[in-house]
Formats: sequence, C-alpha cells, structure tokens
Amino acid sequence: MRNIFKIHPMTYIMLLIALLTGHFKEITIFMIIILVHELGHILAGLLLKWQIKKVVILPFGGLNKPLIEEFIIAIMGLLFQLLFTLICPTVLIKNYSLIILLINLIPIYPLDGSKILSVFLNKVFPFKLSHKLTNYLSLFLAMFLLFFFFLKHELIYILFITLIIIKLKDEFTNHNLIYEKFLYERYIYN
Repeated sequence: MRNIFKIHPMTYIMLLIALLTGHFKEITIFMIIILVHELGHILAGLLLKWQIKKVVILPFGGLNKPLIEEFIIAIMGLLFQLLFTLICPTVLIKNYSLIILLINLIPIYPLDGSKILSVFLNKVFPFKLSHKLTNYLSLFLAMFLLFFFFLKHELIYILFITLIIIKLKDEFTNHNLIYEKFLYERYIYN
C-alpha cells in the first residue's frame, strides 16, 4: 500500500520554530491532536467510499460531492477530536484539544468551519457566489485575527494565520478554475 500521508513544508517550519523556542511538549500534543482529527475525516471518507489519494498534514489540516457528504466529512474530524478531548488522560491535552477544536470551527478557509459554512451557503446560493462569500468572510476574519495576534505579540498564531492567508490567496486566485472544475464535474457525473 502506498503512503498517502504527506507533510506540508510549512509544518516543518512550525515544528522547527516550536523546537527552537522550547515548545517540544506543546508541538507534540498539537501534532497528535491534528492526526486524531484527520483520522476522523479519513474514516468518514472511507465510509462514504471516497477515493483518498493523499492526506496533507498542514499546521491547521473544494470538493464537488453531494453536500451531505461534504458536511459529514467536515464534521467527523471535529467529532473524533471531541471524543479524543473527552477521553484524554490529562487536563493539559484536553485544554489544547478544546482550543484547537474551537479554532477549527471558525469559518476561515481551509478550516472545517468554512467547509460547514460553505455547505450551508451552497444550499442557499449558487456555487460560484457561495465560494466567493466564503472566501471574503474568510479573508475578513483572518485579517482581524492577524491584527489581534499582532497586537498580542503571539508569533505562533501570527504564523498560523499567515499560512491560512496564503492558502486563502490560492483560493482567490483559483476561483474561476475551481468554478470551471465544479461545472465540468457536474456535467461529467450528472
């Protein structure tokens, strides 16, 4: 069986920063929580018979599938993490997991909160408009959080939000391509 797990280069940078600043325990806990969360997504994808080509481990984690399936995939990562939080043996790990869970609910692309919001917007608006709305809301919230963490001098959060903004820039840049892919797949798969 081939290895479907890939580690994004920015994850290595965050790991290096955490190690150089003496946050080995925190980054280890963080990575365990991220892996548990992603396992929830993978399990849901396998149960829905999705073909999983790769899982990219990003320091935070556009589909053309039925909306209910996209919702299930997004929510399963959160549910796995919530279950992990409830059975954690230490208060420290519970607290980290809960914080990451709450952050992941923020509707900023590529976090799960944005995917859940996108599912609901796709029920109300056409895909192209809902994609734009999700992107603009994501950008507004990301810029707000970047400013907030800049004022608090929180380097790790500034880096985290910067990575999100980079991913969001790609989403803006590829908006028309994503829309054309959406139309093409709808045409091909009826």
